[in-house]
Amino acid sequence: MEHCKQESRRQALYVWAVNYLTLHTNYQAQDFSIVSGDASFRRYFRLHHTGGSYIAVDAPPDKENSRPFVAIAQALYAHGVHVPQVISYDFELGFMLLSDLGDTLLRPCLTDDSVNDLYQQAMRELVTIQSCPSPVDYALPPYDSTRLMTEMALLKDWFIA
Repeated sequence: MEHCKQESRRQALYVWAVNYLTLHTNYQAQDFSIVSGDASFRRYFRLHHTGGSYIAVDAPPDKENSRPFVAIAQALYAHGVHVPQVISYDFELGFMLLSDLGDTLLRPCLTDDSVNDLYQQAMRELVTIQSCPSPVDYALPPYDSTRLMTEMALLKDWFIA
């Protein structure tokens, strides 16, 4: 039953994303494939099109609140932080379309010649993030000791179990 529901949502996400391409671009959809999931109910798909690719996100609205993600992503992007651009979203459906930053991870790129430059770039990015004001339409919750302990408790479920 769950598989049928996921497949139905995947198909609906594909139709929604292709509709965006049709209405807002001159691109044609070419391929739609799963990228990954994360430690939530969200699923990520890569929509290849004639102009490149987007990441389509399925975040079931009964399980995920995408509003904070969109508000924070838009605020960070507006301040020059290298995050996916939110191209389109539908909160009621739980769908988002994001720019595709690719699959390259930092660790495999680190060499004796590149490590200093790459970490300096990362530090500059962190400074940029710290200097961003909070999004106007979403107040970030305080990161206090209670929040820290809650997140530390996730270690057992996410990394040890």
